Amino acid sequence: MLPVLLHKLNNVTQVFSGLNSLLTVTGDPALLVERAGDLEHAGAQLHRLGWLVGMIGASQGADLLLARREALGLRWSLEALAELCAREQVRLELPAQLPRVCPQENEAAICWDLLLWIRSQPAQPVLRLNCTRTSDQWLFRLEGGAASHALPACALEPLS
Repeated sequence: MLPVLLHKLNNVTQVFSGLNSLLTVTGDPALLVERAGDLEHAGAQLHRLGWLVGMIGASQGADLLLARREALGLRWSLEALAELCAREQVRLELPAQLPRVCPQENEAAICWDLLLWIRSQPAQPVLRLNCTRTSDQWLFRLEGGAASHALPACALEPLS
């Protein structure tokens, strides 16, 4: 996961470095207005990266997230894993809709455990993740595989 996070952080750093260079050379504060979209995008990426780093740390016992909750935390985690898989020539396809971790649950632990489960499955060129809800649990399954990862129904909110 760290190679993906480092790559994304380097991209954000390049945006800030480029803008700083332009401001230094031109001295024109209007550049901040012109590049507001770039700054907004970079800020959103930093927000996401901060949560992902916190999730990894929290999964190892360091409470870096504290009370921070992210409605899209599960999606962000799976998207980062999909990028890592792509680096390994594996395509991880995610469902269009994913449930959200309930506020009372340990969000980092649930996300991390799911990532570890996916990584523990036999490698294939394409991994297609399915998510279904039964009366008492959520089931995550990789298409074509026999194993599934179950979570209690109360741990996740309905698909959105």
